[in-house]
Amino acid sequence: VFRARFARPAHSRALDMLIESFHGPLRQSLGQAQAVAPTMGRRGTREHRALIDAVATGDVANARAIMGEHPESTARRVRTATGRRRRSPNLRKAS
Repeated sequence: VFRARFARPAHSRALDMLIESFHGPLRQSLGQAQAVAPTMGRRGTREHRALIDAVATGDVANARAIMGEHPESTARRVRTATGRRRRSPNLRKAS
């Protein structure tokens, strides 16, 4: 929901579709992580608030920095909480 609301002012159908496409898998991963680490969402929520504050004050550099780090830091926390390993970009399924 956060991502959809945050992107809404862009008025971009393509961005809406992209966000919609990963909403379900993202919620599932975060839900699994929260099942084993109930406080999992607190850091992400703080990062979301920091992003909102940066945008609201026009701090473009800080907003970029937060968005540059937030997806990977969230992925690290999910992997740690669920015991998953990072997928190697070199490993691809043979067609």
